Amino acid sequence: MHKTIFTHKFNLDKAKELREKVNEYQNLSLEKEDKIIKREKGKKDEILPYLAWDRICVIMDRIEDTLDYMNTMKLGNCRSYRAAFDFYEFINCAYVVIDCIKKLYIIYAGDDLKGIKNIEDSHCVFQNPNGTDCRYFEYVRSLCVVHPAETNRQPEFLNGALFHCCPFVVWATSGVGLLRSDKRDLSVQVYESKEDAPTVDIPLYMNQFYAYVDKWVNLIGVIIKNIDNYNIRKYDEWRNKKLKSQDDFENEIDYIKYLKDENTKRFGSGCEYLYDDALRIFKVNLSDKRNIEKLEKYKNAIRYSLTFLHNSLQNMSNEGFQNTGIKNSEGVELFSLLNSPAYNRNDFENCGYQLSKICYLEYDYSYEDKYYARYLLNEIKDNINKYVFFTNKESDEEVVVLVNLALYLSSLTHKSTLNRNLPNDLQYRISKLSDDEINKLNENEVPHKQVKPEDAYISFENEDGSIKRIKVIDYLKSIGGKNE
Repeated sequence: MHKTIFTHKFNLDKAKELREKVNEYQNLSLEKEDKIIKREKGKKDEILPYLAWDRICVIMDRIEDTLDYMNTMKLGNCRSYRAAFDFYEFINCAYVVIDCIKKLYIIYAGDDLKGIKNIEDSHCVFQNPNGTDCRYFEYVRSLCVVHPAETNRQPEFLNGALFHCCPFVVWATSGVGLLRSDKRDLSVQVYESKEDAPTVDIPLYMNQFYAYVDKWVNLIGVIIKNIDNYNIRKYDEWRNKKLKSQDDFENEIDYIKYLKDENTKRFGSGCEYLYDDALRIFKVNLSDKRNIEKLEKYKNAIRYSLTFLHNSLQNMSNEGFQNTGIKNSEGVELFSLLNSPAYNRNDFENCGYQLSKICYLEYDYSYEDKYYARYLLNEIKDNINKYVFFTNKESDEEVVVLVNLALYLSSLTHKSTLNRNLPNDLQYRISKLSDDEINKLNENEVPHKQVKPEDAYISFENEDGSIKRIKVIDYLKSIGGKNE
């Protein structure tokens, strides 16, 4: 016997756009606060603030996963002839989606509930004269699925009865159901528990339920706009909150720590390692005094870059010379260049593998890993000694600083973004550039685009000699150097 099968494709793109929008400025949503009412028997209700991030994550997962599952549903061919269990499942899934969208809307919209009320107070979907679309949906779900023995919270649909109860819901799209003039899709049997009261038969139509859920899914677009507005407000708040200046601190170490904390608050985690690298440079004790003057020039360059870093945090922007210290460049900052000087076109261009193992000396690795890093450094010892005095017997911390110092000094002898953007002053350089060298340095300049941390890779050697590449961001997570 032929049966009508119901399917519907809900707009899953909306759910994906929502996730992308939240993740665009994830750190702001991480700090998002909402309020919840705490109710205890015998006590006055309390309105308490809470961090909404966990709830936001749950909601995004539930919306996306549930809509994806609902798009696979084929209703109308339930194995049971006495109960439309597939409809029961559908309406519960629909409720999850609606409830999650509603709660997320409230998190980002606060007291402005206009978007929700426009849907809930409408009569245009179910067209029931006794109540709104929202109330009717809640009534059907309660009666058919979750409270079949007693549904009474929507009295406008009870026709004077104390409550309604429902023994079953059946599909009406085959057999005798096709003889009904109202062309219903489902029949709901309702008892009123009154003497001589007849059984009530309520028709349901799947296109109405699909349309109702679609209205809520479309509300995600409004939520995305609300998130944008929230992010704009938060950025304005940060811009209006004046940062402390370097003069407010006794030394650079405290100032860099302060900027590190502010960066995490304003832009989220992910760049702490850059500040840790800078702190190492200012904290290190050099064993060879011949390196002190060179390191001071490196420190001066970092001090110079902190001016732009301060502006970037104050202005909440990493674009433009005033915020980056870089002219004619995109997505790169002088501060980050100084902490990771490029070596692709200088004396270290063939030393990438050896230099990639320096991380073994920065973190809590095994003795074998640290020994291997030292072994590899011996292979490029002559390259390092072109710029600093290096024995490879220094402490781990000093070795890391000396290698970075060598890379810094080397980058100032070649055509590089760092060399182009650092002032031609002996505060920062071993020797000043001639006019001819400056002209050549800026010749055919190609805008530099720095690889984002989430797109950068580190190479590791496996036991069989093969090379394994993993993302820097995953590597840092694995060693505890970067939070999610």
